[in-house]
Amino acid sequence: MKNKFNSGCRQLKDCFGRGGRIRSGVAGLLILAWLADPGSMQAAESAGAVDSAIVESEMHAEAIFNFKDASLDAVLEFLSEHAGFVIVRTVPIEGRVTLVGKQALSPEEAVEVLNAVLIDKGYAAIQSNRILRIVPLAEARRMNVPVRSGLDPGQMEGGERMVTQVMPLRYVEAGRLRQDIASLIPPYADLASNAGSNTLILTDTEANIKRIAEIVQVLDTHLGAVAEIRVFPLRYANAGNAARLVNEIFSEDAATAPTATRAAAWAAARRFRTQ
Repeated sequence: MKNKFNSGCRQLKDCFGRGGRIRSGVAGLLILAWLADPGSMQAAESAGAVDSAIVESEMHAEAIFNFKDASLDAVLEFLSEHAGFVIVRTVPIEGRVTLVGKQALSPEEAVEVLNAVLIDKGYAAIQSNRILRIVPLAEARRMNVPVRSGLDPGQMEGGERMVTQVMPLRYVEAGRLRQDIASLIPPYADLASNAGSNTLILTDTEANIKRIAEIVQVLDTHLGAVAEIRVFPLRYANAGNAARLVNEIFSEDAATAPTATRAAAWAAARRFRTQ
């Protein structure tokens, strides 16, 4: 037993560099299992092993994600142990992933990578300080996600986190636009409109919101470029009658109507001017 322990210590020492840092290719989650039974290392690798390196900085731990056909639970356990997150699973997590990385990631970047993987599997990671809550994707829109405001895509991030974006409109009516772009919204996202403030409220991933904002900004700007409001004070004519007449003359139907119909409209206009 003593010889086995000493042999294990010598081999484990080879895994660490100067200052006690783990060298590349050493799986943090598998070291304790390896000490208990060196044969478990091979068993873990055949089941989809974790092969990740940990690089400790002064402020926090950075991890190199390198998973080959590993379970999502193994990824979450690794992230919890080395990034300090408390993982809360609201449902059983199923699925296996392969992640290959060469550069160390900060905890924030690791959550971005995790969300990119989880979304493909039907889950989302909602972060609140050190708590990382794993929920079904369809429920993420009702969780406590960050709220942002604005319609400028240049000011938006393109990550994979779930957020709520409040987008104020200048010209387009929000309720109508919501109906027009509803087909562009994924089933797990939520798009609402507020008539009082003429805003769209979209809960989705940052990347999807940025794409929708680009579309909405173009539609809102183009309407503003062709729309102009002018006020014409009338001295003698009734404003209601004048408005109906103008709408009749310049309506699309009048423009495409036969010549006789257009002539009748202009005759009505002349009679209106002589009254």
